[in-house]
Amino acid sequence: VWYRLLTALSGAGLSLTGSWPALTEKGGKVGSANITTTLTMACRPTPENRPRGKFSEVVAEVHREVRSRLAAWDESHLAFNDQLMAAAGPAMEVVGRYSSVTNIEGEEVDPLRFIVEARRAVKEAADIKIDDLPIETFDARTRFALFWTRTYGRGVRPKSDARWDAMTDGLRMEDVKGIIAEADKGVRLTYASEIKRGRPLDASAAIIDVAFALARSWEQGMEAAGEVLANAGRDTEDAYLWNAVHYLAARLPSGDADGQAWAALYRAKRGVTVAASQIVATQRQGNKKEETARHQLKMELFDGGGEDGQ
Repeated sequence: VWYRLLTALSGAGLSLTGSWPALTEKGGKVGSANITTTLTMACRPTPENRPRGKFSEVVAEVHREVRSRLAAWDESHLAFNDQLMAAAGPAMEVVGRYSSVTNIEGEEVDPLRFIVEARRAVKEAADIKIDDLPIETFDARTRFALFWTRTYGRGVRPKSDARWDAMTDGLRMEDVKGIIAEADKGVRLTYASEIKRGRPLDASAAIIDVAFALARSWEQGMEAAGEVLANAGRDTEDAYLWNAVHYLAARLPSGDADGQAWAALYRAKRGVTVAASQIVATQRQGNKKEETARHQLKMELFDGGGEDGQ
């Protein structure tokens, strides 16, 4: 939609010069796609001899412009997800001041890139903490999942929301596969039970994937959860994993299956870690026995070879 709108404005010789988000409709029939926020935009004929812009400078200008609007949006009681949408307005106002914007290689930058930057400015200004850890310090896949849960919970959203949020974290839709699932008229946060079982996770797994695997294993008991933790190389000292588990549990409905599992896991994290430690110890003991057996076999073969030589 934004691409078509911007193309139409450009083709008509117009530039966006002002935008005002406002709550225009409230309530409505449950399940219907009611618009609760309207973004009014003003345009003027594009002035001649506009300068060419440099990408880094225009990005900084977009961030400043968006941040300057946030206080007014808060005063207007504009919801966080509506602020993300509204940020497109000031971004396009900034872009309209330039005939084109080029990157360091001299290539022209797609204007839609600046809508992504505008949404990023809203997220950064929110200073989202996962308990005491900044959300920006998590891996990108987990960052997407935590932000989605914070903003939408289990709610069904248009697929375009997932695309925008993924792009804001530098991801493609295929990169968030397994975090969101298809739903009637959109997408939603997936359930752990819907994720196909594959190879056990290892230390390279994203935190959100470990969290989902823990939730899925919890119904089988602490030992099963401990096995997930052991394979993923995590323990009670891993603040990123346990903060994420706690955060996810707190932002899902009280009757949510995954929310209940994560809440229980967080309470039992010490016991889960003990179970994981025991599994790791058993694995090491087994590996040591195998190594000893291989060494003994080599010695026997060596000794046998000596007798034949005599």
